[in-house]
Amino acid sequence: CFFFSYLWHQHSLAVALPDLNHRQPPIPPPPPAAVVAAAAGAEMASPDHLFALRNSFYLGAYQAAITSAEQLRNLSPEEADERDTLVYRSYIAQGSYQLAIQDISDSASTSLQAIKLLAKYFDPTESKEAVISSLKEWLSDAAIANNPVLRLVAGTIFLHEQDYSEALKHTNSGGTMELHALNVQIYLKMHRADYAEKQLKIMQQTDEDNTLTQLATAWHNLAVGGSKIQEAYLIFQDFSEKYQMTGLILNGKAVCCMHMGHFDEAETLLDARDPETLANLIVCSLHLGKSSTRYLRVGASALAVLSSTAPTRGVNGPGQPVNLSVRLGMETWRKKGEVVAVTLWDDFLAAKLLFCLLRPKVTVPASQLPCQLTLPTELT
Repeated sequence: CFFFSYLWHQHSLAVALPDLNHRQPPIPPPPPAAVVAAAAGAEMASPDHLFALRNSFYLGAYQAAITSAEQLRNLSPEEADERDTLVYRSYIAQGSYQLAIQDISDSASTSLQAIKLLAKYFDPTESKEAVISSLKEWLSDAAIANNPVLRLVAGTIFLHEQDYSEALKHTNSGGTMELHALNVQIYLKMHRADYAEKQLKIMQQTDEDNTLTQLATAWHNLAVGGSKIQEAYLIFQDFSEKYQMTGLILNGKAVCCMHMGHFDEAETLLDARDPETLANLIVCSLHLGKSSTRYLRVGASALAVLSSTAPTRGVNGPGQPVNLSVRLGMETWRKKGEVVAVTLWDDFLAAKLLFCLLRPKVTVPASQLPCQLTLPTELT
C-alpha cells in the first residue's frame, strides 16, 4: 500500500482498491461542460491577486500560504473573504482547529462560517453529530445553500462520512475549480475513474495549467495506472521544480516511484515525519527488506493523538473500538499479486495504517501504543 494525501482540509483519494462491502450510491449526471466551464472561468476574469496564496494551499505549503496572505492589501471584499477562508483552511490543515473556531465570529460571512463548521468537524473536542446537523440545516436554507465554500465544506464532510451520494448532491454541479477537483476525488473514491475523467475534462477545458487541474490529472493517472504512472510522476516533478517542496509533492513522487517498482528511489524522497510519509517509508522498508521499526516508533505518538479524532466506524460494528495490538502484523493489501496503491483520505487513516503494514515479527512496546483504536471496515 502506498500513501499520499491532499488536504483542503483534508482531501485525498482511494486508488484502485475496490470496497466489495460498500454499495455505491447512484451517480448523478455531470452538468453540461460548457455551462460549468463558463462558471468556473469567471474566477479568472480579472487579475488573480490570490494566485500565490491558492497555490501554496493546494500544494500543502500551509505556512507559506498564511505568510503570503499577510502581504495582501487593497483587495476587493470578495478577494478579502477568499483570502481569509484560505488562511483559516491552512490553519485547519495544520491542526489549529480552535484558532479558526475562536477567531471566526458569528457575524462573519457565510464562507467563513462554513470554514468554522469544518474546523469543528475535525476538532476532536467538538460533536460531529452536531456539526452535521448544523450543516444540513444550512444547506436547507435557499439563501445560502448555493455558496461555493459551503458546498465545498459539505462535500468534504460527507466525503469523510463516506456518504458519497450526499457529497455529490452538493458538489456535482461544480462552478469552481475546487468543486470539480473534489468531484474527481469523490468519483475516484467510488472507483469510477470514468466519471472522474469527465470532471477532469471540464477542468482542462477551463484552465489546463491550473495547479488543481494538474493535481487532479495526477490523481486520475495513478488510478488508471500503467503508462499513466510516468505522466503522474512528471506532474509532481514539475511541481518540485517550480514551487516550494512539500510533503504532498514528495509523497506524490514517491507513490509514483513505488508504482513503478523503484522503492529505493522512493525511499530517498521521503524524509519527513508526517503520517503519510511514515506510512510510505514503512512500505519502502518492507519491499527493500529493511527494518521498519524505527518508523513505527516515530508514528506511535502521532497515532495516539490522532486516534482521538477517529471516525465512529469500527470492525466490531459502528463506533466499537478494537485493541490495536491484535491488529499488528496485517499483511499489505494485494490485488492479483501486485501491490495496490492507496491514497489516504486523512492523516488519521494514514497513521492507523502505519501499524497495519507491519510484518508479524515486528512489535512495539505496549507503552508506546494507544489503548484502543477504531479501525475502518476497509482494514478487516
